[in-house]
Amino acid sequence: MAGQRDMMTKASTEAAGDGGATGEDFSSWLLEQAGSQALPKRERTRFQLLASLSALLKERGVTGAAIGDIAAASGVSRPTFYTYFNDLSDILVQLLREFSGMKWRESRQPRRAESVLAVIRDANLRYCRMHETNAHLYAALESVAPNLPEFAAMRHEMNTRLARQVAKRLSATGLVELSRASQEHMEALTLMLIAMTEAAARERFTYASERLNATLPRTEDFSSAISDIWERSLLAEMQLRSQQDY
Repeated sequence: MAGQRDMMTKASTEAAGDGGATGEDFSSWLLEQAGSQALPKRERTRFQLLASLSALLKERGVTGAAIGDIAAASGVSRPTFYTYFNDLSDILVQLLREFSGMKWRESRQPRRAESVLAVIRDANLRYCRMHETNAHLYAALESVAPNLPEFAAMRHEMNTRLARQVAKRLSATGLVELSRASQEHMEALTLMLIAMTEAAARERFTYASERLNATLPRTEDFSSAISDIWERSLLAEMQLRSQQDY
């Protein structure tokens, strides 16, 4: 097992994803778009309205946001608001669509070569920080997503893509030659680990679990504990699959 860990650590891979997420504060990204002269004025105003709603969600929660407050915070009138969105539900859904998408998380730095395990640890840390910073949006997503199948489909697509990337990078270490069936098992395990990470982050940051806050008060410690589970699970699975394939 130690030998597998060493070889995986030394194996050079690209950072996971199509340009890993370096931005963690969604509200800051919205404000950047609202102030970007590269965008048409209508788009800038739309982003300003979304940014105002995000700020109100953080302050008051989903039930505390009102159209008048969103318009006032954005420096526009109520009639102007309705030229962009049909109602409060419409702007909330559009905000969560932007948040659930990948565009705002795109890397602004060049890719760098990292080990498989380093990529996983870095991705988990960035995810936990993102969850911590945007806890109000994850809470809103929790309340809205059950009634909107598109969010479940988007989440499934993103997680499936990530699971395939992880399995591909583990196989690329050259440690073992995994069969197609074993690669599929690795992808399934990774999907379970992703679900575990999402649930743990939700408990820690959205629901503010007292036990997790007390035991792992620093985001870095919380993320490291999650990554330890990933590492042990993936290494054990690789060892098992290599034995079954040969």
